[in-house]
Amino acid sequence: MLVAGWAPRCRVESEYFDMEAPVVMRMIAKRCRMWLTTCAAIILPCALAGCNHSPSQDILGSFFPAWMLCATLAILLTIAVRQVAIRIGLDVLLPARLIFYLGVAICLTFLLWLIFYGN
Repeated sequence: MLVAGWAPRCRVESEYFDMEAPVVMRMIAKRCRMWLTTCAAIILPCALAGCNHSPSQDILGSFFPAWMLCATLAILLTIAVRQVAIRIGLDVLLPARLIFYLGVAICLTFLLWLIFYGN
């Protein structure tokens, strides 16, 4: 006979079957966070080992990272591309303007980096 609010306990040898669902989810989330933190602690230092020198430009006595200059120039070029798109009527046809112009800015940043700093 079942009583309201009472559920039979499973007698399988596992820590998960004798607990309520929110407790189980918290335990699983905690283990996933620990695993991800451990992986990040191992992988990130290996990825950063190659960052011994970054190209920088001397502008009025201050050194700016080269990627920042490429990104700034790419944003200015993206604004010019948008003005041209508005003038020829292409801008109204774009369904996702933000994503399109973000992609243009990213592509121009990488292109400028390759032009100026690629070997």
